[in-house]
Amino acid sequence: LISSFKVVDVELSVVNLLSSLRLEEVRHRRTSDEDDELLRITHQRIHAVIMQDQDDTRRRRMRRALPPSNCVREQIFYLRRLPHNSVPAPSYYPRLFSALDCIVKESFDEEYRKVAIVLGLVESLAELLVLELTVFEFPSRNEHRSLRKLIANALTNLTYGHAASKRRLCFYSGFIPSVVRILNEARNLAQVYAGLVRNLSWMADGKMSEVLSPTAKALSRAAVAAHNEFLGCVRAILSALWNLASHSERNKRAICDEPGFLALLISLLSNDARMTAVVESASGILKYVSQYLSTNSSHLSARPELAARLVQLLSSASFTIVANTLGALANLIAKDPHLQSLVRHDVMGMNQLNVLRNSAREDIRAAVKAVLNHLNQPVGYTRYAEMSTSMGCESMCSPRDSRLLAVRGVRMSPGAAMGCYTPQSYPDHRSNSLPRHFTRGGFAGPTHK
Repeated sequence: LISSFKVVDVELSVVNLLSSLRLEEVRHRRTSDEDDELLRITHQRIHAVIMQDQDDTRRRRMRRALPPSNCVREQIFYLRRLPHNSVPAPSYYPRLFSALDCIVKESFDEEYRKVAIVLGLVESLAELLVLELTVFEFPSRNEHRSLRKLIANALTNLTYGHAASKRRLCFYSGFIPSVVRILNEARNLAQVYAGLVRNLSWMADGKMSEVLSPTAKALSRAAVAAHNEFLGCVRAILSALWNLASHSERNKRAICDEPGFLALLISLLSNDARMTAVVESASGILKYVSQYLSTNSSHLSARPELAARLVQLLSSASFTIVANTLGALANLIAKDPHLQSLVRHDVMGMNQLNVLRNSAREDIRAAVKAVLNHLNQPVGYTRYAEMSTSMGCESMCSPRDSRLLAVRGVRMSPGAAMGCYTPQSYPDHRSNSLPRHFTRGGFAGPTHK
């Protein structure tokens, strides 16, 4: 009991000492010699508190994690001395890179993440990113790109499975706007910051969702820019947008209205097994944005091709893709008699719906039922009937298509049961994850879900 009390006391003491630095409040105040001395004394006091910890293992972990975290704060104080668009001292990059690289490598360990959070690394890294952009903007030097990439990777790890840290990061002043700037202006960093947004947006509450909302447009734009060049980047972005699309009508509209993004999603819908991860995210986005498309007339021209591609996905070997597809299809045809007619006249598609109607999975059967209910309803009641039937498109059933829609195999998708036409009806397999690739030194961590 005494040991437990000491551990809690150490943690609270460290947190209180770090809060005295008031990083957010003094961001725009130039660092003075007195400030540097205060930081030095604070670090000494933190070390003294750590040495009082009665838990030997925890004490060793905190002592090991302290020097890199101290280095980050020292560089924050240094950046506050620099004028805008200045050139840093030669020691700035190697010192900071060494500290960040160490933090990232250690942060795959859960116990390290716990002590790193106590040592204020989430706040310190957020402040570092804000100041990096404030002082240096977007220089051409690769050193700054590498530092910002490490910051994203470290924060992605540190927020993994830790709701309080995610919330703290979302509401840290200037942080999300800085992420949006990076997504808009630094294409080569889009992949790692998409991974961070994916973590932050997973299971986000209403206020966090509102703060994260500007990232939806920025990510959609980044995906269009990266298409045909960086599939890995597109995959990471779509995974983040899958979360964001579920948050709000505002996000759904931003995603759909980004020029070229709907066309990109449609082009990615494929039964190619090599594209499964991409299609799972793309179909997941469509499951949510189809709610917006079904009640908005601004994207009518895209709907016939989208419906045709969705019908083809019904034969996918991924339960996640099939469930997402059924949900998107149910939303899309709900108020569009023209699309209902196209689906009804697709013989192979209807055959596959009948196969799926007998699925062993209750969520699949429920989603199929929703689609069939729309297909069997009377025509002519919807306000979009005239607009949609005036569009005109080729039949979705092509006589040249000899592909047979056989009964799907039972291979499970990478996640658990996937929700369908009603997003809240079933558990969603999406999750946050640790970064899967790093630059420099060939270091790569384990894959997590």
